[in-house]
Amino acid sequence: MKATRYIEQYALREIDKHRQMLFIVGPRQSGKTTSVKQFLDKNKCGDLYFNWDTPQTRQFFRKDSVFFESIARGLKRKKIYIAFDELHKSTHWKNKLKGYFDQFEHEFKFIVTGSARLDLLRKKGDSLSGRFLLYTLLPFSLSEFLNTDLKTLWLMTSGSKNNPLLSMYDLCQKNQEREAYDLLYTLSGFPEPLTKGEETFLHKWQNNYVDLIFSQDIRDLTNVSDLDNLLLLFELLPNKVGSPLSINSLREDLQVSHKTISNWIKIFEKLYLTFSVDPYAKTIERSIKKEKKWYFYDWTRVKDNAAKFENLVACMLLRASLIWQQMGLFNTKLCYIRTIDKKEIDFLLLVNGEPFALFEAKLHNQEISNHLLETSKLLGNIPIFQILHEKNVFKKIHTGLIISADRFLSSIP
Repeated sequence: MKATRYIEQYALREIDKHRQMLFIVGPRQSGKTTSVKQFLDKNKCGDLYFNWDTPQTRQFFRKDSVFFESIARGLKRKKIYIAFDELHKSTHWKNKLKGYFDQFEHEFKFIVTGSARLDLLRKKGDSLSGRFLLYTLLPFSLSEFLNTDLKTLWLMTSGSKNNPLLSMYDLCQKNQEREAYDLLYTLSGFPEPLTKGEETFLHKWQNNYVDLIFSQDIRDLTNVSDLDNLLLLFELLPNKVGSPLSINSLREDLQVSHKTISNWIKIFEKLYLTFSVDPYAKTIERSIKKEKKWYFYDWTRVKDNAAKFENLVACMLLRASLIWQQMGLFNTKLCYIRTIDKKEIDFLLLVNGEPFALFEAKLHNQEISNHLLETSKLLGNIPIFQILHEKNVFKKIHTGLIISADRFLSSIP
């Protein structure tokens, strides 16, 4: 598989336009290291990649706190790029980075990658405030897997009078889109199992992945001692995908406190195992206001087909909304709508704080529900997209589209 990651098409390509360090975060094995190493090699800075998981890099630091400087100056290049991987596992790492940036801001460009939520640094008074720009690299999207240039996709340009999503799909459906979608649905968007192309390998990879997270990342970054119950919680969550998550129910299953369950779920989010979607309550009568829905970055962990498909769509919409936001186009947020009487809409995309489009994920072709139509009208006649796992469906309705997932997902980042 040879595809250019979108992070390379905007974040890395524009690194020289900004004075700040570049932070690239996302799940383990989603391609961060590969993208950064390729960028360094292209700019003849391949010797300036340092992984803080390795004893060698830590030993370099103990001998000389600015160990990279002599190597960088020895390259005798005008543009020097230095990458630190998993630096957040080092003690006082924020102070290290602050010192590096303040000392070498005008000489070197720093790229920092990590599989933990470095964006949690965005708080008032943090020592790195104003010193970094954050980008997220998630597993492959369909358009990225098809090696579609980012410039050809819908990027929500402000000059469009109509909702630009509605104009992206008047194209002939391509066989390669469906074939690529089937691979994503079956094997996840993570590069290694996707490249291997075998379900048996996926299962082995998943087991190794969890072992790695629990034996290294959770050990290094948390104080959790009850790893057995933590792993049990992780194994219970796939059955909860698609519904608002009840902490009380999980608390009863595991016989631990409400606070403990909440903290453990936050750990999964911090380590990019799961992500949450908040309920939208504004202007929606009798709406749920507190319970979040949780999804996996690896949707193949979900066994129920309907929930698995919803998880895939959630991941793709989240990914697209992050790219639009991180490119500086719009402020976006992904939500869902559910009322007390259990009427639900899978996803609502907010743009600049305002409702922009509604999304339903369905396995098979169904008519648009009255609740969906009424909610669209209530929110300002915003478009509806009923996205189907079923292939070869494309129906225009006055409020939007009923469309196969491969056709829809091939046109968003």
